[in-house]
Amino acid sequence: MNNEPKQPFSVRRILLQVHLWVGLIFCIPFVILGVTGSYLVYDQDFMTVPRATAVGEVAAPSEIIAAVNRDGFRTASVTMPSEAGDPAIVRLARITNGEQQGPGRGFAGGAQVYVDPVSLEVIGDQERNRTALSDFMHQLHGSLLIGGREGRSVVGWLGVGMTLLGITGLVLWWPKCGAWRNAFGVRRDAKGYPFHRQLHGATGIWGWVVFIIVSFSGVAISFPATIGPAMHSMLGGQPLPPVNQEIMPVEGQATIAVDEAVAIALAEQPGSRVVGVFLPGEPEGAMRVTVLATDAVKGTPATSISIDPYRGEVASVRNPQEGLGNAFMAWQRPLHDGQGLGMIWQFLVFASGLMPVLFTITGTIMWWIKRRNKIAMRVRKQAALEGAPAE
Repeated sequence: MNNEPKQPFSVRRILLQVHLWVGLIFCIPFVILGVTGSYLVYDQDFMTVPRATAVGEVAAPSEIIAAVNRDGFRTASVTMPSEAGDPAIVRLARITNGEQQGPGRGFAGGAQVYVDPVSLEVIGDQERNRTALSDFMHQLHGSLLIGGREGRSVVGWLGVGMTLLGITGLVLWWPKCGAWRNAFGVRRDAKGYPFHRQLHGATGIWGWVVFIIVSFSGVAISFPATIGPAMHSMLGGQPLPPVNQEIMPVEGQATIAVDEAVAIALAEQPGSRVVGVFLPGEPEGAMRVTVLATDAVKGTPATSISIDPYRGEVASVRNPQEGLGNAFMAWQRPLHDGQGLGMIWQFLVFASGLMPVLFTITGTIMWWIKRRNKIAMRVRKQAALEGAPAE
């Protein structure tokens, strides 16, 4: 017979159990997502990209495209430099039997060519836009190496779990009256269970805001069809038009030049600079020009303008900053990737990815210490009931 007094029902006790078991059961995938996310924050910064050295006026997109002319390939897109020294990037899609074979993930079947935007000299060439390690880390972080949409959904639900841990952790950390002074650090004399409990809580509260933003943004990225309408309902705004507009071809009508499409897009969005131009791979496709305000910070979501290449007119404008709901959703990716708010935010996102490692270590140790102490207490009570001395 168990003579231990039952603890009374409470919301805090339920949250403690939820926090404990979600953390213990899913700690390994949480650590994987966190560590790979930290790696990817600086992944692009560490990639070796050739630098443009020529000084002068940047050439027009059509001239940059013309500088890269290869048999068996067609130009899929060109990315314009954002600052001095950046190369223009021309992405090519391989054509086999008249059909486009890429670019896809890593631009398999295609190529990526770096061009000095002033001298128009080809300064670099690669078949992939990521290294093998980078590609592996992207797949591990984005889908846990599970193929298809299922992998993205699994990662999305893990993001829900991490968000839940953040919310329940805040409630469980919340100090009782008068205990605020020691709630944000670790006491020098703390050892054993108190040390791990204080380290767990202090790390969680100091990194809480970033941890919640990164976790929830992962959910929004994984489930845009669910989170997007919810944000539109709460914050306002209408759903954006699709990125790829289908155009009705005009028989016998030649398509407009790339520079003309760029001029139309800049007239639609005055005070902007061109970020990139995407060329259609089929007759029904639109030319797409992405633009940003000239004073936009790095990571700001770009406006995408689809141009009818036969009629020379704007087919649609996809402005992610139009309406709070759209702006909220558009910023989830930059915030999750550590972009858009400068170097400090980038480092904080990097650090937040390492938090699950510490949470797993301290949380597991706390669970084990409490479990060990409970077992020892039961042994002593059983020994006392049998009239034997406790060991």
